[in-house]
Amino acid sequence: MLKIIGPSISPFVVKVLAAADYKQLAYTHQDFVSTGELSQLNPGTGKIPIVISEGEVVYDSTLILRHFDQLQPSPALLSDDPAIAAQQRMLEDWSDESFYWYNQALRWCPKNEARTIAQNTHFVPKLARSPNRSCGNWSASNPRHRGWGACPTTS
Repeated sequence: MLKIIGPSISPFVVKVLAAADYKQLAYTHQDFVSTGELSQLNPGTGKIPIVISEGEVVYDSTLILRHFDQLQPSPALLSDDPAIAAQQRMLEDWSDESFYWYNQALRWCPKNEARTIAQNTHFVPKLARSPNRSCGNWSASNPRHRGWGACPTTS
């Protein structure tokens, strides 16, 4: 059985969960991961999602989906036609890199900020929580933060 690790509010974790469901793979999902556990499981980038498959640790949603296709070829996530499969991989990469920042901008816009804070609060230790300032306000006010300069303005 697979173990998928990462919060379900992450679009990359959602992508992995959706692919596992589509392929009808048996899995458990661990929504919370401590920073210590994360750095042990993925010392290279420290990012989620992470999948543990038969003792092997696989990270990066794109690599995880390729791993799923190796585990269970049908139904396939990519076309059998190499040219179409290449286009599918390019589209996936483009959407991963492009839509993530729009997702974050919309998640942290003033209209959605309170809900986003509520969704994320249980991932932050109580001592690290700041009742006076959200990280969304910091990110939105810091255009040099990776990718935010290209985000749509929200009001």
